[in-house]
Amino acid sequence: MKNNEMKKAIYTSLLYVFIAISIELFQFAYFGWGLFPSYFFYNFSFLFLFAFIILATKRQKIRNIIVSILFALQVIVTYTNICVMKTLNTVFTFSMLGLAGETVAVLEFNLFPWWPFLFLVLETVYFIIMLRMISRMKLEKYKKEDTSIKQFRIRSLVVGLSLALCFYSVDNIRLNKSSEIASAVTEEEFSELFTDHYLHNTLYSATEAIKKFGTFQFYFIQLVDMIFNIEYTYADEKDVIDFMSTEEYDPTADKLFGICKDENLITIMAESFEWYTIDERITPVLFALANGYDFTEIKNNLSTTNIVFNSEEEIDNNNAYFYNFVSRGDGTYKTIRNTNFQYNETLENNYGLSLVNYYSKAKTDYSEASVVLGNYPFGKSFTNRVSFTSTGSYSDIDYSFTLPNKLKSVGYDANYFHSWKSTFYGRDTLLPMYGFDTTTFVDTTEGIENYKGNYLRYGSRDSAFVQLNRDKILNSESDNKFFSFFTTVTTHGSYADENHLIPENYEFVDGIDYLKTDIKSVDSCVRTYLASAIELDYAMAYLVYSLIQEGTFDNTTILIFSDHNGYYNSLDSLYKSLFYSDENIADYHWAKVASKDELNYEKYTSEKYCVPAFIYSTKLTDEVCGDNHYVTKFTQAFDLTVTLMTLLGVDYDTYCYLGYPVFNNELGNEVIISMTDGVFSREIFTFDANDVLWSLNDGLTKSKFSYFRNKAVRFLDKWLKVTAIYDYNMF
Repeated sequence: MKNNEMKKAIYTSLLYVFIAISIELFQFAYFGWGLFPSYFFYNFSFLFLFAFIILATKRQKIRNIIVSILFALQVIVTYTNICVMKTLNTVFTFSMLGLAGETVAVLEFNLFPWWPFLFLVLETVYFIIMLRMISRMKLEKYKKEDTSIKQFRIRSLVVGLSLALCFYSVDNIRLNKSSEIASAVTEEEFSELFTDHYLHNTLYSATEAIKKFGTFQFYFIQLVDMIFNIEYTYADEKDVIDFMSTEEYDPTADKLFGICKDENLITIMAESFEWYTIDERITPVLFALANGYDFTEIKNNLSTTNIVFNSEEEIDNNNAYFYNFVSRGDGTYKTIRNTNFQYNETLENNYGLSLVNYYSKAKTDYSEASVVLGNYPFGKSFTNRVSFTSTGSYSDIDYSFTLPNKLKSVGYDANYFHSWKSTFYGRDTLLPMYGFDTTTFVDTTEGIENYKGNYLRYGSRDSAFVQLNRDKILNSESDNKFFSFFTTVTTHGSYADENHLIPENYEFVDGIDYLKTDIKSVDSCVRTYLASAIELDYAMAYLVYSLIQEGTFDNTTILIFSDHNGYYNSLDSLYKSLFYSDENIADYHWAKVASKDELNYEKYTSEKYCVPAFIYSTKLTDEVCGDNHYVTKFTQAFDLTVTLMTLLGVDYDTYCYLGYPVFNNELGNEVIISMTDGVFSREIFTFDANDVLWSLNDGLTKSKFSYFRNKAVRFLDKWLKVTAIYDYNMF
């Protein structure tokens, strides 16, 4: 046995420890988490284990393979975390592996930060050079016998395993101790929820878990859970039965219960939508719906005129329409703005509810399912498996509680529409399981101008999709009431390049002042974003006009809500901070209504996640709403389901749902626990309901934080019981 074999083993082990620590330090510093995780001995235990395995390996070629695999995995995971954090404000988890196709569809070059990539490339170059140098070392032979070398390897492995176990045990003891201390000092409504111990068991916040326990421990826990199919028990069956036996409130007692009874329901989930896109110049129909506009004059015009013209020469711009539609001859219609139309502010505030403090920090699939189901199993996902039909997706659950099934039970037809592919997020499997009678997608729509590439925003034009599916959306072939759920796609980022499907929209945007900035890249992205938003306005105009001509406009409730903020190209932070400047705020209607005391759109702030949500119905008049059409209550996706059922007069069991009617000021969660990380209210943002990362106006007091935490604990406690109903199949 040669001397260089043992020295090579030692140097290779040291190289691995050095390179692994440097990458972890870089990741933590990059995210602003300090240098080490709170429980850093967990990480050290894995480093010692791997280092001594390398040391105990006999041949350098095998050592090179082991250390290269470990290095490559850490580099890939670290850069993936950086990219995922840039887009979703969370870190990579193994559950995302089942969404490889969906991930590819939303990837754009600008989502890959260049300088972390450069750092990791330099680390890789350094690693390769050092490993080659170690492999080529030529030293003298050992003077001792080979048996002593074998003993050394065995002793190294035993020592390594012992040290790794010791380090691991140290943090286990610290973790249990921290839970005991928290239990001792926390007053009245203490719960183990939101403690480090609970976080370690459930990983309910991926970001906080990796921040506290380190990369190695975080992915080790996930790997063990995945291999052994470990499921954390949230509540025992007796507690669940007690929970289900108590109704939290009586939906039928609400003064608005049944105010929209027997109305049709159209729900629009607008992709990546922000309030600033809803403007009387850019998107006048959305602006009108959001502000309770009286459409009487348009209704009178449309009672005697067709909404579609055969040529532009037939258009009469003296009519009351927002837009005119000219047939292209293929079932779709060119949208032409009425140059003489004057938006009448005196017609505002007549109908509907605008939720000016509606917040969402969730991926598209979570937001959509949250409204369809009115709940979501905590820490689980319907869309993290390739087949979307496994037991983990709850395929055997009784879904009678879902919004489509509840409406079907009182005579509705329930139909779903999405202007993108049917397989995206497994919608073709999941939505029928949730109770929709039919599902229509871009790949099942005949005649759609569809570019079947990987970029969602090039998938189709929302307006064309609505026009081609008009009769299905309005359920024209049935005499039943209908519930139509439409998820849009055109506004899905990235916005770095022009969308070649909507050139005419750019012509309009270029002709108005849309707060051009000194930052060329931002200016270009905003231009594309607004051009994309116009597509939804065209779609809504055609839908509203069609409802009017069908005579069902006054008998239809319309909900429009955003799935999440426009996070691509930093529009959710950078552009918002530019738009909500002192000189612009006075003209920004919903900013005034919401009485936002601090306009802050940094990385960790609740205000980034304030997005549009509003309900339009001519039944929601001043007399009904008490002249309070702008709801300032803190609301979220779960609230929309029970709000709709209350308005439509559909009774429901409150224990099935995680939200509360938006017009009931006595009930509400006041806190969001995001499935993509974050526990926050309008005034406080945290990842774990413990460490405050942002507070409104820095006016955080001990009593205010205690109130926030108690609200979070109560909300999570209810959520875990609802999840247990899923696990026990007790719906």
